Amino acid sequence: MRWSRVRRGYRCGSGCGLIAGGHFAAEIVGQFAHTAVFVSVLTPRYLKSEWCKKEILSFCQQAEDRHSLMVGNKARIIKVLKLPVEEGSDLPPVVGRLLGYDFYEVDEERVPHELDPAYGDRPRQAFLRKANKLAWDLAAQLTELQRPSPASAETNE
Repeated sequence: MRWSRVRRGYRCGSGCGLIAGGHFAAEIVGQFAHTAVFVSVLTPRYLKSEWCKKEILSFCQQAEDRHSLMVGNKARIIKVLKLPVEEGSDLPPVVGRLLGYDFYEVDEERVPHELDPAYGDRPRQAFLRKANKLAWDLAAQLTELQRPSPASAETNE
């Protein structure tokens, strides 16, 4: 997998730098200004959580305020779907329009099945392929974000 490529030079995680007694919500939201890419694993439970919805809405709002939610034709949000989510959920419109990484398959009866390695070798292989694709694309996006934009290159000349 390409996780080592993603990690190099980047900090990942929910709650990085939080200490006991710290204000969780303020700390997380305060880090959005320094967040290159927001990876959101959307589940039905995530969409029922007021905090999770606030988190993704706050990231989108801060990025839109700085005109940086979209960089080129890529959003700075990566949508990972553990299972299908209901249409019309309380997500920002840009997130709803994004293509995502589906970590599930739908059978001929239109029943979704998680790509859970515990379900056998075929789902395990499909899960690993999806995870590799996600890691590869994330690494490429982070690399692209490090490149100076044409506008900033012109101002430095």
